[in-house]
Amino acid sequence: MAKTEIPETNGKPTTKAKVKSVPKAKAKPRAKAKVKSKATTQARQGFDPLYKELITTYLNQLVETIAPELASRLDFSKAVSQNKELYVYRNKALYGHKKQVDHLFEVPFLNVEESAKILIHVELENNDDLEIMQKRMLHYFYLIDLQFENLDVLPIVLFFNQKATPGIHRQTITKGKYFETFQFNFMQWGLGNDNAEKWLNHKQPKPLYAALATHMKSQTLTAEEIGLNALSLVKHTEKNDNRVTLLLDYIESFLDLKPDEKERFLQKIKSTQGVDQMYQRWSERIANEAIMQGLEKGMEKGMEKGKIEGKIETLMTILETFNVQCSTQEETLLKSISDTHRLDEILIAIAKNQGQNFHEMMMQISQMPSS
Repeated sequence: MAKTEIPETNGKPTTKAKVKSVPKAKAKPRAKAKVKSKATTQARQGFDPLYKELITTYLNQLVETIAPELASRLDFSKAVSQNKELYVYRNKALYGHKKQVDHLFEVPFLNVEESAKILIHVELENNDDLEIMQKRMLHYFYLIDLQFENLDVLPIVLFFNQKATPGIHRQTITKGKYFETFQFNFMQWGLGNDNAEKWLNHKQPKPLYAALATHMKSQTLTAEEIGLNALSLVKHTEKNDNRVTLLLDYIESFLDLKPDEKERFLQKIKSTQGVDQMYQRWSERIANEAIMQGLEKGMEKGMEKGKIEGKIETLMTILETFNVQCSTQEETLLKSISDTHRLDEILIAIAKNQGQNFHEMMMQISQMPSS
């Protein structure tokens, strides 16, 4: 099969760099998420779970953005994710621990024989700088090429930090100090320094841009305005309910808002027609998911500790989900209730009203004869 050229992008010249030895990189803590959905709870441990789902879902849009001519020749409906455990690079001197590829997809071409395919290797980077990533991408290529020596590879790095040039560029690594052995090319997108407004108002808007804009900067938009524009973009470009949920999970997780900005953000959502309904449906879905998680945990604990204590554990879990503080007196009052039916009534009422009536209920119960 003829070699597939990695494209020049946006008219930018190719950046060449000699591979240099680099000191051991110190790991930095990853960004923490803020929303309490199942997906974003996972994201608190690092944003890999949401990122993986986003890239897998919108792989076609990522490649269309970075290599549009190549993307037009690929059949993304038949893309297959490869086992990334096969591609582990161990270099404690350089990284301090082993590294494995983030994502590797095998994608067939359209209108050609079935054997014609290309590999798309996508890396997310939130800590290391360009120099370290150049070396890592080259090492990953060695590993991938050993397994698939007859397939071309499109390597892509998304920089979520601010250590890369904004926008999309092609990087070229020249291997060989005294004799130029070969050149290795990969595409990079410096998201952390890119312009959110540019992608939110792109002439060919894509749902993917709404999610990625939360990592970008803007000279004209505030953080809450970036969020609102991102939600509007989702509203007008994505109709699939599951994908809408994914995008809103992502936006809420990585949109960096202070408490006062969050309040303004929510107020603007309420006054934006269409977006308010979409956001409300998402909020209700998250609340229901949290309730089900609380019930499941309560059932597990109930089997371990008995019905009464299990139901109380469920109540406490749901209250925590809705950020409702339970005082020591209220917790003591709950534990004094021995009627499982009454506990069920309280649980249902709290779940239905998302905990807003909890304190009033406790006040009423305290005035009743003890069960």
